Amino acid sequence: MKKKYVVTGIIILVSAIICGIVVWKYSAAESVPAAVNVPNVKVTRGSVIKSVFAQGVISDSSREELIPEVKARVTAILVKEGERVKAGDLLFTMEDEDARLALEQAELECEGRKRDLEEASLAAGSDSVRAQASGRITQVLVREGDRVEKNTPVAKITDPGFLEVTTPFGPMGIEKINNGSKATVCLSEYMSYLEGIVVDVDRAGRAASGGGKIHDVTVRFRNPGAVAAGIQASVEVAFAGGGLVSSFSSAGVEEADEVTARAAASGTVLQLEVREGQNIGKDDVIARIDTSESTVEIDRCSLALRQAELAWEIKQNEIEKYRVYAGQDGVVTELNISSGQEPPQDRPAMVISAAQGMELEATVEEADMPVLRLGQEAAVYAGAFGNRSFPGQVVYIASQGEAEGSSVVFETKIRIEAPGPLKAGMTGDADVITAKKEGVLRLPVTAVIFEGSKATVMIPASEGPETRTVDTGLKGDEYIEITGGLTEGEEVLANPAFEAGK
Repeated sequence: MKKKYVVTGIIILVSAIICGIVVWKYSAAESVPAAVNVPNVKVTRGSVIKSVFAQGVISDSSREELIPEVKARVTAILVKEGERVKAGDLLFTMEDEDARLALEQAELECEGRKRDLEEASLAAGSDSVRAQASGRITQVLVREGDRVEKNTPVAKITDPGFLEVTTPFGPMGIEKINNGSKATVCLSEYMSYLEGIVVDVDRAGRAASGGGKIHDVTVRFRNPGAVAAGIQASVEVAFAGGGLVSSFSSAGVEEADEVTARAAASGTVLQLEVREGQNIGKDDVIARIDTSESTVEIDRCSLALRQAELAWEIKQNEIEKYRVYAGQDGVVTELNISSGQEPPQDRPAMVISAAQGMELEATVEEADMPVLRLGQEAAVYAGAFGNRSFPGQVVYIASQGEAEGSSVVFETKIRIEAPGPLKAGMTGDADVITAKKEGVLRLPVTAVIFEGSKATVMIPASEGPETRTVDTGLKGDEYIEITGGLTEGEEVLANPAFEAGK
C-alpha cells in the first residue's frame, strides 16, 4: 500500500526528530533556551478514507488452460501462438481411430435394435400363421393351446406339383454340369420323358465300389399328375456347348423339399385351421395365435434400442474429446504441443487469455477481516509502476483462513477494473476502502491527541499554545474527520505531542 508506506515513513521521521530534540533539550544547559518551530496545519475540507492493506500477485482471471481429457497423438494444430481466436473455434485434433471404430460399432448396434423393434411392432399385428407357398400339409408341429415363440415351426408344406430325383454320375463331364443345367428325366415304368432342371451337384463325390468316384446330381421336374413318389427314374443332362451325359443308374423319385411355416410372434395357439394331408394355397391361414403378450417384446426391444442410443451418445461424446475447442474469445498465449506427439502432462496443451479480468490474488490479516466486505472499492498498486494506482473491487473473500507464520491470513481477490499495462505474475498490493466520507472537515491524524474518548488539539497563540477539545468522526489512514470544535481554515499544531513534551 503505497500511501501507507509514505504516511508511516513520515510518522517515523517526525518521531525520530522529536526524540532527538527531547534528548538534546534535557542534555543542554538550562541557561541556553531552545528555539524550536513546530509547524501548523489548517482544518481543510476533503475526503477521509479508511482502508485495509492487502498484498499478493496479479493474475489473469480470464486465462483458460486447455488440458485434453484423453491421451493421444496430436494430428493437426489449427492455430499459432499470438493468434486471436473465438469461443467455439477448433484449436487442434488428436488421433481418434479407436474411438471412431467404437462409434461405428455403436451406430450399427442402434440400427440392429431399430430393426428388432420394427419386427416386434410388425409381429404384434401378426395374429395368424400363413402359408408361404401352395402345397400339401405334410406335418402339423403344434397343438391348440401350445405356447410358441417367434420363429417356432408350426407346419411343414410340400408342393406336390414338383418332384425330385437324385441319380449317380461318373466323373466324366461332371465339371460341365451346373445348377440350372437342363435335364431330361426318363420314367421307364411309364416309358415317358419329362423336362427338368439341375438343382444340386455333388462335386466332391464319393468312392465307388469298383473304384473311382460317383457324383450325385439332383434334378427337379414338374409332376404331370400321375407320377408318385418312389417311381424309378434316370437322368440325362445336356451340356451348354452340346452333348449329353447320362446317369449310371436310376433312383427313386421323391417329393420336393418342404417349406416350414413359422410363427411371426410369441403367443398361444388359439386355433389350427389345417390338418395333415390337406392341400392349401399361398397365404392361407394355418393357425391363429394370441399375440397379446407381444407388447412385452415391444417393450423389451424399445428398452434395448434406448440403451443402444445412450451408448451411441456416449461414444459420440467421447470422440469429441479428441477435438479441442476454444472456450472463450482471446489470444493464444501458450502453445505447448507438437504434431505427432502427445500433449505434455505437466502443463496445459494451450492457454488462451482474454486480456481482461486481471485480479490481485492477495491475503488480508485476520485483524482486518471484520471490516472487509465484497464489493468494496480498492486502489491496486504494482511494484513495476510505482505509485500509479489501478481501480479495483473486492470479488472474493475466503471463508476460512490459513496459517502464515504466527498469524492467520484470508485469501482475497480484487478485480482490477482497468488493468492497462499490468501483466499476470507481477507482485502488487492494494488499499481496500472500508469507509469513506467526502467533503468533510478534516485534520491529519497526527494533529489530534486522544486520551481515552477525549480528543484535543493545540491552537497556536501569542501567549503559547492553547488546548482545545474537539469532536471527531471517521478516523482514516491519513486524516481524521472533525465534527465540532473547529472551523474550516483554523490552524492547529501539526504535532501537539511534541509541543506538550517540550
